[in-house]
Amino acid sequence: MKNLIMFIALIIGSFTVHAGTHGKHSKRRATASLEIYNNSYRPVLVEVNGRILAEAARGSYRISYLPPGKHQLTILEVRRGHHRPRVIYKRFLRLRPGHEAIVRISRRGRVRVHVRKSVYCSSCGSYYYGSHSCGTLHDNDYVNGHAAMRPVAFHALKASMRRAAFESSRKSIMRQALQHQYLSSRQLRELLLLFDFESTRLEVARFAYGRVSDPQNIALIFDAFEYESSIRQYEDFLNSRF
Repeated sequence: MKNLIMFIALIIGSFTVHAGTHGKHSKRRATASLEIYNNSYRPVLVEVNGRILAEAARGSYRISYLPPGKHQLTILEVRRGHHRPRVIYKRFLRLRPGHEAIVRISRRGRVRVHVRKSVYCSSCGSYYYGSHSCGTLHDNDYVNGHAAMRPVAFHALKASMRRAAFESSRKSIMRQALQHQYLSSRQLRELLLLFDFESTRLEVARFAYGRVSDPQNIALIFDAFEYESSIRQYEDFLNSRF
């Protein structure tokens, strides 16, 4: 296991170096990214072009600085004992600069992948998804008079929720944290993935909406839902507020 972790670190490090040589805000040479949401109870190995880039247990993981182009993505389910990992997904992805591939693994091990197309903003020199206002996509910026939870506090909240054994306990911890703090849309998406049931995610997304610092980017949380019907229900909820 130590050798595997060291190998993963070296591979990810090589991608980071590759990105640094091209500049952080280069429109022509911008990198792509891969975000994994594992909702199953088994860890998975994420393999790109025959190389393992991450071992993802339950939760969300991000692989940044992928070079644009055609990549073979393979997801392998890790099984107990001496069984070899089982391939549950193997496809080619074509990623353009600034694009983000979303990999969602359901509780039953079903894999869904879609690529979000980005748009380049010449004013701030970055790519974005959906609606955008320069300077409002960072977690610590003030939006509508409120600041999103700082990274240290947010990671502590995630850790506390992960330790909770029951869905109801996770909801209670989150409600208490949001009494005096706000979340960014991206942070809310990460917390939604800590819940096992789709109905709970909808409930949490509804009560947390009033504590979102950047509601104009709320569409970012749609990736946390497994079913299109849930997205439609949440859109109906949003429309009812206006």
